[in-house]
Amino acid sequence: MRQRTRAKNQVHAALIRNLRPRQPMRDLFGTAGRRWLTAQTLPIDEQETVASCLREIDFLAGEIEQLEQAMALEVLGDEQMRRLLALPGISGVAACTLLAAIGDFSPFPDAGHLVGYVGLNPRVRQSGSANKPRRASARRCCSSCTSSVSITQRLDINAAPRVF
Repeated sequence: MRQRTRAKNQVHAALIRNLRPRQPMRDLFGTAGRRWLTAQTLPIDEQETVASCLREIDFLAGEIEQLEQAMALEVLGDEQMRRLLALPGISGVAACTLLAAIGDFSPFPDAGHLVGYVGLNPRVRQSGSANKPRRASARRCCSSCTSSVSITQRLDINAAPRVF
C-alpha cells in the first residue's frame, strides 16, 4: 500500500512541478483520469516518470488483489474471523489485523476485557463537573497493528454481539 501511495504521489508531484491544473475528475488513476493524464503536455523525462509510476501502480494493484483474495479465503475458513466479521464495521482486513494482534480470545472473560486489552476503550477523566473524554488509543496490545484499523472499524462493545 505504501509503495502504491508513493507512486501516486510521484505522479501528482510531476504534475505540480510542471504547473499542470488540478484534474477535473475525482480519481486521477481511473479510466477518465488516465485519459486526462495522457492529454497533458509534459517534458519527456516527466512523461517517462508518470508512465513508470502508472505501470508500478497497476502491478501493485494486482499484487494487493491477490493478497486480499488469499486473506478472504483465510477469513472464511476461520471461525474466530467469521465472528469478528459479524461486528459492525469490521472488514476482512480488519479481522485479520485484529486476530493477528490479539491471538486467542479464550483468556478474555467478556468483550469489555478484550476491548480494554486492545486499548480501544476511551476513558473519562473527571475532575469536578468537567468531563474530559480521552481519545481511544491502541497502547496496550500492539499499537502498530491495531492503529491501522480505522476509526470506523473500532470495536463498540455496546452495539456488538458477543464474539467468544
